[in-house]
Amino acid sequence: MALFDSSERAKTGRGGAGRRDSEEIAPGYPVMPITDCFGGGFVRIDRINSINDEFEVFSRFFSSQAIAKPLVRLPREKVQTANFKLILLRELGLPITRVVHTIAQADPRAWRKLGIRSQPHLVIEATAYTANGTVAYFQEIYIPANRRKLLFDSELKGLEQS
Repeated sequence: MALFDSSERAKTGRGGAGRRDSEEIAPGYPVMPITDCFGGGFVRIDRINSINDEFEVFSRFFSSQAIAKPLVRLPREKVQTANFKLILLRELGLPITRVVHTIAQADPRAWRKLGIRSQPHLVIEATAYTANGTVAYFQEIYIPANRRKLLFDSELKGLEQS
């Protein structure tokens, strides 16, 4: 896991799959640069997770400094496997009510800049929203070629009772 704040990586932005910042992924779903989501003060958390010792998934989590506070206070080993939606709900009372995912083929030239061991095949981008429509976090997930099926299951209703 690595932590970065906006002063260290001010140019970090969306585009793991090579999209331009001005695009819309669908009507009403614009692609926004990180600075538009969180202003100048954001935190990036990099994680590498092993999937059943078969392959590794690299992810980058971006959030405002205020939202990231409970995450950066955790021990490194807990952040590595933490359910960010649940922590934000329990620590900040901030329920995530919608997550928009996009899936694209990874840029075959850009992966070495990420500092990961294997070339990703897919990039999943997830933008999480609160009940009032504010972006709570943005995440890029880099997945190498593998034989597994992808499953997206976000039980967003009822999470607040946990």
